[in-house]
Amino acid sequence: MTHRPRALATLVVLVLLLVGCTGETPPEPVPTASPVNAPALPAAAFPALPARGSGVETTIEAMTGDGSTLVMVVTIEGRASLPVLRSSTDAGATWTDGRLTDEAARATEVGEAAVGVAAVARIGSERHWLALGETRDSIFAWTSADTLTWARTPLVGIDADNDQIESVAGFAGGGFVAVGYTWTAARTTPRIWTSPDGITWTRSKPPAGEGTLREVATSGDRVVAVGSHDLPAPVKGRSAEALLYTSTDRAGSWRSVRVREPSDSGNFIAQLGEVADTDTGFVVGGSYYDKYEDTYRPLLLSSSDLTRWQHMRRLREYDESSSVHEVLAVGSTTVVVQGSETADARDKLAVHYLRPGSSGWARASSGVSRESVTEAAGAVVGEGMVIGVHLDTRPATSTLWRYDKLPSMSESAVTAPDAGAVIRPSGLMLADGGLAAYGTAQGAEVWWPAQPGGFGTPQVVLDEAGAGLGQLRWSRAGGFVAGAWGAGNNAFVLHSKNGTTWNRTSTTTFGATKQYHYSEINDATWAHGRWVVVGEKSTNGSIRRSALAYTSSDGSAWVQGRPTKVTARGDWYRRSSPLDDLHGLDNRGRSMNAVLGMTKGLLAVGETSTARYYRPAAWLSTDSRTWRLIDLDSPGYVSAGVYDVRRVGDTVVALGWGLAAKAKRSVRATWRSADGGRTWRFQAFDGGYAGAMLAAGEREFVTVVRSDDQRTLTLHRSTDGLTWTAAPLTVSGLADGMQVYLEDALVDGGSLHLMLTLATRLDATTIVQTVPL
Repeated sequence: MTHRPRALATLVVLVLLLVGCTGETPPEPVPTASPVNAPALPAAAFPALPARGSGVETTIEAMTGDGSTLVMVVTIEGRASLPVLRSSTDAGATWTDGRLTDEAARATEVGEAAVGVAAVARIGSERHWLALGETRDSIFAWTSADTLTWARTPLVGIDADNDQIESVAGFAGGGFVAVGYTWTAARTTPRIWTSPDGITWTRSKPPAGEGTLREVATSGDRVVAVGSHDLPAPVKGRSAEALLYTSTDRAGSWRSVRVREPSDSGNFIAQLGEVADTDTGFVVGGSYYDKYEDTYRPLLLSSSDLTRWQHMRRLREYDESSSVHEVLAVGSTTVVVQGSETADARDKLAVHYLRPGSSGWARASSGVSRESVTEAAGAVVGEGMVIGVHLDTRPATSTLWRYDKLPSMSESAVTAPDAGAVIRPSGLMLADGGLAAYGTAQGAEVWWPAQPGGFGTPQVVLDEAGAGLGQLRWSRAGGFVAGAWGAGNNAFVLHSKNGTTWNRTSTTTFGATKQYHYSEINDATWAHGRWVVVGEKSTNGSIRRSALAYTSSDGSAWVQGRPTKVTARGDWYRRSSPLDDLHGLDNRGRSMNAVLGMTKGLLAVGETSTARYYRPAAWLSTDSRTWRLIDLDSPGYVSAGVYDVRRVGDTVVALGWGLAAKAKRSVRATWRSADGGRTWRFQAFDGGYAGAMLAAGEREFVTVVRSDDQRTLTLHRSTDGLTWTAAPLTVSGLADGMQVYLEDALVDGGSLHLMLTLATRLDATTIVQTVPL
């Protein structure tokens, strides 16, 4: 959950949703008596960093245009996350924020977000503009005839629980086509829908098979949709194949086209994710695996008749790994935005264009930054184009690359309203006998020490672009340890004796930082005179997921855990690689999510994975070094996992989830052990899983469960981990028009401390509530 400063509530009501926030002089707001779901929130409990900016972030979700007018969907990330619909009639030089109708404002719920798609349909001089939003259990359409005033209407014909929309395109002559996928029991199936108005949708039948459609484009009655299919198990070295579907009757019927890959393809992974209509046909783009370079390269094909697809000239710039992020057609010129990853794990974008009759691709100007540059979204306007990009700064920002005429570019920032400090606490801990907290303040990773009656001035732990903090722990003997990640998703640990001066491990401590490698720390604890961290790491992305387990006596030098036994060897990737208690192979992964100290040794919980499902798992270590994997049961649930574990004496309770074979939602589940983690008893609970936290005192286990409506908390207590008594919890300051989110729970003596975020439609604040036990 993301949050927005309380001071913005009035500003946002009048500016964001009614008139705009781009710096232009807005028209007078029209007063409305309609409820806005924005009651006053409790006062902020966590101080801000002094002499630092607000930390508000902007993210470009989607962009579309009709040749003269542009529409951009932007998310403003303050203390709350707010979608904004902006339009420009001067090629992106200035922008105006759209306003919701009074009816749309009344219907808007807490926590609405942009799906990330936008489109326009044309009927003569009329325009039907469309963007999609979502709540936790519904999908709706924002529609407009002028880009200035927007209605909000729930979609009909699309299942919000299982269907995922990835792209929408408009037809000349009216109507829309959308593509995506549906997910049931770990199976993804391509989905295509058509609609006359962007609200009522009818399924169109794509060719049979599995996979995901990512992008769609139209030209007259012709339609092209692209995507990929991840194979559940490799077939002759193939793990994923590209999907290319075409239609010549406005998405009424479809034909599947086999995608021919270049001669240097390793037939390992190929995928398509971009498509554009051009003066002469269509261009599709994605990536394939180059067997000679052992990396990903851009895949570009074009067709004038939707039958014969030809490879286009290769792009000139290569880095360690690259693919096509955007395809646009500016008149008769084809433009490709190439995303690539450099040797130092920094992402960047390059813009290339190909004019008819030219000898090859030319390079257009692009922004130069030391930070990673990602997430291209573009649209054509007149004889130029606008491309929105995301800069991995701290806090993150977005900018627009404007090309009035290729190859030159001008650059302008995506603006956000002036705001107070963005504070996002995420966890609680006991430090030196007091209740402390950690999280982010104005974009920096911090912790708040205890002080009488609340929390003190935040202390900076980490302030680095592309890096983040997962959890923070304290021990009187061990000091502070923080699990963190840096560029390229490589884990490292920060250690401090006083909470002020921090030392960090190398990002190579917990795994290599080569291409396609990653590591992450999911939990940390102090036990038996040493720090223990657990998580997962990989030598080949999601294909080689292994458990991460390390210990350290000083927070600086770390010793890797060892498996107990090898159960198998080899997969298509390498025949000699072991499958054991810690190391995974293809479709046989391992991941540790939580760890605690036992009377003797350590216990961790998490899951193993197969081609389609997750399975609950525990690990025992009697010597704090060697780990033994224990498979857990979940009768009646084909997929399940464990994310937390607590101990009372010799009894252990683990908290997780389970998904039945034909269910749309998972349920809350627990596993209980009375013999130190050697054997376990499974228990599932009624109702869909909406959120739960597990804590433990000296004599009892405590689970706090949030209801589906996100307004009610229930406290469950148990002394044996089997029989639970439930009682409602009254949330301080919760009023009509608010929702509550669980951030953390901690038991200290006879008190349960809850970190809760209260949110309205426009604002949010985090509080700590203490409940006597």
